[in-house]
Amino acid sequence: MASLIMFWSVAFEPVGETTELKTNSQKMVASTNYVDQDKVSYGLVAIKALSSIETEKDAKEMTEDKKEENKESEETKDKDNTSDTKKKTVTKKKTTTTTKKATTKTVTKKKKSSANTNVKLPSNKELGKQIAAYAKQFVGNPYKRGGTSLTKGADCSGFTMSVFKHFGIKLPRGGGSQAKVGVKVPFSKLEPGDLVFYSNGGKKITHVAIYIGGGKIVHARTPKEGIGINSVNIMTKVTARRVVK
Repeated sequence: MASLIMFWSVAFEPVGETTELKTNSQKMVASTNYVDQDKVSYGLVAIKALSSIETEKDAKEMTEDKKEENKESEETKDKDNTSDTKKKTVTKKKTTTTTKKATTKTVTKKKKSSANTNVKLPSNKELGKQIAAYAKQFVGNPYKRGGTSLTKGADCSGFTMSVFKHFGIKLPRGGGSQAKVGVKVPFSKLEPGDLVFYSNGGKKITHVAIYIGGGKIVHARTPKEGIGINSVNIMTKVTARRVVK
């Protein structure tokens, strides 16, 4: 607009002081000076043209500014989308890693479980039968708390300790300690010579006996009953161990 004002002031600057205006054909006479109407028309056209140019220029600048704003907005959206994509990728990787770890743990657990199931139990049936036969020789002998004599009296763990000692197998004193020796055996796979441990209904071991086969055990029972033979299911079974090799 500044250029328009400058153009107007140069094109239409008065030449002299006007005191009177008269119409003569296409001329306007003012004193000795005059203004040509054609020039006035040309000036108006020029002003309109310049105004149009300025308007177009302003519109173009506004369009360019709008494009820049849109470009910045698109760049911001792209950055946000890229950030969201990265976050989702990281989350997906974490989830995948967690899933892989869980799968690995499950597979490892299954392998361990399978290994425990397929463990080959040591077996010496001949020695086991000899132990069972030897223990049965003392049926009828007395029970004695804290005793270890197979003839003069023994309690349950003293009886088993002395029987196995005869075959060179050393067992600790006490049923709870003997339950930690050897290899655990399922009750369905008991063999003669295996140790069977019992409780009074809980998990604490209170009694031990020697399995002799046929669903029977030999053990030092009570002071009243002494050493004798009973069913393997006489009490609540806790565990069974095989110490013969």
